Amino acid sequence: MKRIIYILILISLSVHSYSQDFDLIINSNGDSIACHIDSITDTYIYFEMKIRENWVHTYKKLEDIAEYKINAIDKNMIKFKNGSSYFKSINRPTSIYYIPRNTLYTELCGTGGVITVNYERLIPINYNISIALRLGIFWFPELYVPREVNFLIGQHIHFLEFGVGTHSFSLNEANACKVGYRFQSEKGFMARAVVLYFPNHEWIPNIWPGLSLGYSF
Repeated sequence: MKRIIYILILISLSVHSYSQDFDLIINSNGDSIACHIDSITDTYIYFEMKIRENWVHTYKKLEDIAEYKINAIDKNMIKFKNGSSYFKSINRPTSIYYIPRNTLYTELCGTGGVITVNYERLIPINYNISIALRLGIFWFPELYVPREVNFLIGQHIHFLEFGVGTHSFSLNEANACKVGYRFQSEKGFMARAVVLYFPNHEWIPNIWPGLSLGYSF
């Protein structure tokens, strides 16, 4: 159990910029408590924890504590024993916060085999929604620069994606909206299938399919 908790501490430290809701206390017997630490003296640690569904203030001797961490636990990663602050198990991370923020990818789009090279930056809004800012380029036979603001909705590895953007074709520009599906591997692999709609443009097809492959880091 202690080994699992130490792994959890490392995970928590690696995602310290994300939303964290609890402090961590590990007893010398290996029990782990998600709590709110109030204060620490030379002898005692004072904290608030859940007991029988109620949050109560209590304390423990420091000599009985193996480890403690401030702002170490994301509540969405933990399952608790009924009515208490003691850990039951560790959830698999499902929040959009755990997706890598940067993505480099190529996209095959349109009916003419246009292949763009793209960079994307994710900006999480909450646990289920993120904004994705895209900038791409394609230079043959003409300059093509897609610029988009997209939204990702979902958790873990499967996401609905939709957005709007401006696509520059040499001296012309066209606005488009899109909708699609994104697969985001935990190890960074990204695959996406989308459909773009260009309204009221005689020089470009109204519907463009798109297929993307890339890596997130």
